[in-house]
Amino acid sequence: MKTDNLLELIKELNAQPIKFRLKLRNKDKNLTWEDWIINTTGTYIETGHTGPNTIDKIEYIEINPIEEKDIGKLVPKRMINHTLEIIKIIENRNINFEQCENTIKIELYAEK
Repeated sequence: MKTDNLLELIKELNAQPIKFRLKLRNKDKNLTWEDWIINTTGTYIETGHTGPNTIDKIEYIEINPIEEKDIGKLVPKRMINHTLEIIKIIENRNINFEQCENTIKIELYAEK
């Protein structure tokens, strides 16, 4: 995967009303869902509580494309599925991904 494509993708995805979490290579489990993901500088990626981490320390980025929208106290949250939009954005950047049950997973490999 080209690092430039990934960093441009992160900019595009950050503008979407979705959630992200990272799986770091040296950790046993995924970290918590976050409202944003950014490329701070160079090849560093950061979320609300994670990072900055270099791309080579991240195993994958997981995306939750389901937006939960509050519409009132007595009314259940509205669930808006952005899966098709997110997949289109990822495909336009020629980045491989895997669609799991309710998430999208982008495996990261450090560019040599």
